[in-house]
Amino acid sequence: MRCINIDEVKKRIENYLKSFNHLNSGIGALIVNVHSIQNYKQLKVYLENRIKILNTSSFCKHTDEFPDWIEMLEEIRNSNTSLAVFGLYEHLIFSGDETMRSIINTILYNLNKTSKVIFLFFNGGNSLNEFVKCDRRLKNNILFLNDEYEENVECVFLDNAIIDISNCNICNGYKSLLYHMEIKENKNLIVKTELANYISNNYPKSIIIDSPHGYLVATGLLPAEINANYGSDEQWRGVSKAIKGQPFNKYVINKFGEVSRLERCLADWKAYTDFERWLLWLTLKTSNLPDSYIKSVMQKCDNYEAFGSQYADVILDFDTINDLYYAQRRIRLSSILNESIMRVYVKKAEAKGNNIIYYLTDVFEVEREAIIKWCSLQNVLSNHELSLIRNIYPMLYNYLDKYNYKDLMFNNYFYQYKLNKVGNKITNEFLSLVNNIAIERPYNALQTRNQVFEHLDKNNASVLFVDALGLEFMSIISSLSEKNNLVFDMSIVRANIPSTTAMNKYFLEGIEREPDYRLIDTLKHKGKNKYNFEKTKLPIHITKEIEYIKEIINIVLDRLDSSEKVVVVTDHGASRLAVINKKKHTYPVDSKVSELGRCCEYYEGIEELNIPYWTKDDEGRYCVLANYDRFGGKGAPSVETHGGATLEEVAIPVIEFRRLGEQVNIGIVGGKEIQFKLRQKCIIKFFISKPYKDVQLRIYDDYYECTFDGYHWTCILDIKKAGKYIGEIYSDGNKVGKVDFTLVRSIKENILDI
Repeated sequence: MRCINIDEVKKRIENYLKSFNHLNSGIGALIVNVHSIQNYKQLKVYLENRIKILNTSSFCKHTDEFPDWIEMLEEIRNSNTSLAVFGLYEHLIFSGDETMRSIINTILYNLNKTSKVIFLFFNGGNSLNEFVKCDRRLKNNILFLNDEYEENVECVFLDNAIIDISNCNICNGYKSLLYHMEIKENKNLIVKTELANYISNNYPKSIIIDSPHGYLVATGLLPAEINANYGSDEQWRGVSKAIKGQPFNKYVINKFGEVSRLERCLADWKAYTDFERWLLWLTLKTSNLPDSYIKSVMQKCDNYEAFGSQYADVILDFDTINDLYYAQRRIRLSSILNESIMRVYVKKAEAKGNNIIYYLTDVFEVEREAIIKWCSLQNVLSNHELSLIRNIYPMLYNYLDKYNYKDLMFNNYFYQYKLNKVGNKITNEFLSLVNNIAIERPYNALQTRNQVFEHLDKNNASVLFVDALGLEFMSIISSLSEKNNLVFDMSIVRANIPSTTAMNKYFLEGIEREPDYRLIDTLKHKGKNKYNFEKTKLPIHITKEIEYIKEIINIVLDRLDSSEKVVVVTDHGASRLAVINKKKHTYPVDSKVSELGRCCEYYEGIEELNIPYWTKDDEGRYCVLANYDRFGGKGAPSVETHGGATLEEVAIPVIEFRRLGEQVNIGIVGGKEIQFKLRQKCIIKFFISKPYKDVQLRIYDDYYECTFDGYHWTCILDIKKAGKYIGEIYSDGNKVGKVDFTLVRSIKENILDI
């Protein structure tokens, strides 16, 4: 074949259009074949400015149908003017070799018309050259432009059902495809057509996409490295609809922000729709995250549906004893996971043995219960174990913490009681203490609750009755009060024995009060579901008790919005250790046993049974046990019990709450660095912006009394070791603030030591 330049092509076209003998050879049509898009467009414009144009795509009667060749042929034959036809060869390359040869043969030999018809072909050289070889006459009717060869565009065909194209820049149907081929946009085409399978068999530069993910990648909207398995077809359709033609990376930055803040979006996990959660997961999975716990999770998580459980499982891969990411994962647990996932996680974590404590937080109930179980497995809850609890379950630590009742016996008793309760055991040392108190009954020296309550100023006060609020809860009440800007005055009083509600409710008669709070007592008595000693011997109900104390403080805060103070009063305490002691007397008591064995009705002759550790009530109506024994009889307590005369059942608080008001400022006098001599006690001076009458400074487990000189508080510390310290300042049981300071050995003393 002979190739000519574009100027010669134009000259040949002009000669053809002016000729009168174009049919002498029996061939009437002129075909011009080009190889470059630039020349194609130039010739197209050249022809549009001279003769009538026919676009092959205009003969597609419907959006997704081939052009009607018979109708097109009739219009060409019936035309009384010269024509330029575009797009026919583009249609032919989709139609197969047989159809192509037949139609080219028709336009060369069978148009049977006197007017001129010019067909513009693109990259049809191979097919046309076959015709020239067979018929040398065609060399004047088929022109081959000598230009640089450019590949045909690639067509990406979409299955009709995979995507909503309303917001997409694609060819919707075969007619649109052919039109874009005719105008030569010089870009690959995305086509949605039911003819995809037929076309792709005839057109080598075809890709069939049968998934929304494939469409997003093919259009360049989604990076190819993002795996299709990361989402379902429905989710990828959602991406296509959401991004509205903008690149995926740009869309997610606009939605979630830069990579540096992606982890913070996890805090809103539950507020997102499921699609948004998946989108955030996908963004985390495919982003270059900085080193963090979540990065470790995403490296192992290839399934969105398993994100929660895998997020939890990755924890088990870390040496959490030295886990730098503990705080990161702890913050996100409540946002991402749920009780069901964590229940499985805790079961797996049991393989860590005693080190399970390092893999737990207080975020979920199942974790909190696992912490209680761990406590029960320790021989003793030493300072080391307590420091671990302080980090992972602060509210349990606050419950266990020492409280200054301003009585050494009370301080020691309730601290040991709580350690035994959480540890789910009774040490011989503590049992001996209980038995001694059962004989001495020092609580008899306390004022009765009725005496204290009757003399309280209840003007502009709200009275809240809490059933079974024992003194054991004072440390956590103190901690919550500090956090909520509350102060309180607490009086230790004694309940009537037997320590039952029936014997301790008359003092409320005629008192206007808020609705009673009975959840603590209900929990201790009824042992619903898992909170039952017959189902589990573990004291997991403590986690609920802690939640109830928090609820009580919230009620107090609500009441203080309309009252100057809130008076919290109770009927009795309760004993867990009387339950786990599991000891019953077998003495033949000839009277009705009540409160599940803690007391019975008194009758003449009961003294002859020589029952140890028992006492009578003031009216002599009941025989009450003052240690952890129980009389025989039907039933057993399910969680805790009361009705007896142990210290935790009888000694109870009366608490008056107020708002703290203005902020309290505290500071060290003379700076935070305090010098001391080895053979002398340290002296620390500090100021408090509010007046207090009674102040103690707590360092670790020791309370130091402080004296006031009218300006500053002074405290003498029995500390011999240099270092940094944090002191907590208490007044009347309230923690009012803290000070940090550093003890430094005196320089002069160091010189003498040398």
